[in-house]
Amino acid sequence: MTKAVFALLAVPLSMFVSPVTFAQDWATFNGSMCQPFSGADVSSLRATNSGVFNRSADRTLRVICPVTRDAFQPGAGAKTIDVYIAMRNAVDGVAFRCELYARTTFGGNPNSGSYQTASYYGAGDHEMYYSVGTNSLIDETDTFVLDCKVPPKSRIYGVRTEER
Repeated sequence: MTKAVFALLAVPLSMFVSPVTFAQDWATFNGSMCQPFSGADVSSLRATNSGVFNRSADRTLRVICPVTRDAFQPGAGAKTIDVYIAMRNAVDGVAFRCELYARTTFGGNPNSGSYQTASYYGAGDHEMYYSVGTNSLIDETDTFVLDCKVPPKSRIYGVRTEER
């Protein structure tokens, strides 16, 4: 009887002392969560159930989008974050450009300038991609934000992150 009770307790207890493993952790949000960078752009941006849309026929507008991620204890969290931006560029040859910035817990800049930049010049649907690994400049508790320049009649459908 004692061996049976010990065996029943050993399995659940082993879950608490096993080495930590990390599975993929996905997070997504609709592009309508992106905000205009300046008040002058508010009237030209439209948030819809399919993202944020630049209604202007002739102006590229700037938006700021949050990047969702979990906050882990330093040394115990995910080591890489991948960011995917689903977007539509309506103007062939005009750059749809996004910059991924890292910020410390209290908004400071952990390094100089933007961390990564991506641009797409073709018309149509596309997915931009960034991959950021934790290193001496980027900490597991840092936050990230996308600063995007959306061409006329273009949109951001949404943003997906993967932590691994």
